[in-house]
Amino acid sequence: MTSAASWLDNENLWVVAVGILAFVGTLIGARAAWRAVHPRHRLLYGLMKPTPLLATGGIARENFSVTHGSRTLRNGHVLRIELTNLGRKDIVIPDDQSFSLALGDGVVALLDVSGQPGGRALPPVTVDGTSLKLGRGLVPSRHTIFLTVLMDNQWPRVHGLTATSALPDVVVAKGFAPDGTARRRLIKYVAVPAVLFLAGVWVGTR
Repeated sequence: MTSAASWLDNENLWVVAVGILAFVGTLIGARAAWRAVHPRHRLLYGLMKPTPLLATGGIARENFSVTHGSRTLRNGHVLRIELTNLGRKDIVIPDDQSFSLALGDGVVALLDVSGQPGGRALPPVTVDGTSLKLGRGLVPSRHTIFLTVLMDNQWPRVHGLTATSALPDVVVAKGFAPDGTARRRLIKYVAVPAVLFLAGVWVGTR
């Protein structure tokens, strides 16, 4: 049996120690890189391709009309907006003056507000002229809010969407939520090799 003293004198102990330090250092570096890419408060907004209510091909459009209430829509289409909190913390919307999305002329109505994953309370959304305003509430972490808006203007020239934010410490940018590729690459190229290296060092000392 190997005594404690001989084990301490064994160079294998230092190999294991170096391996552990390398592994811990790798994890710390990976965590720091991940936090840099995904800050505590990060809000993305994106506009999907508009969906026209009347097809442009086939039967002539003048043979049909679309109405909303008493309003007849000449170029009616539906917009779908995604608002995603990619940060690690919930984003607090203190009032309806803190965050808005400008769509331009032609906003008819807000048709639907939903979230994914479900089961979370969402901040109220109201139409204010050419913009949508988020009211007081929370945008949960790792949560996407979907806004469905009815528009009446020249489609397909509708592609502008700008955000106005007065939210402190929140990074706001145009874009859509990633599909998890970055996290899978981090696990594949950093965490897994580090674990395999440490396992190899451990086996080599036996």
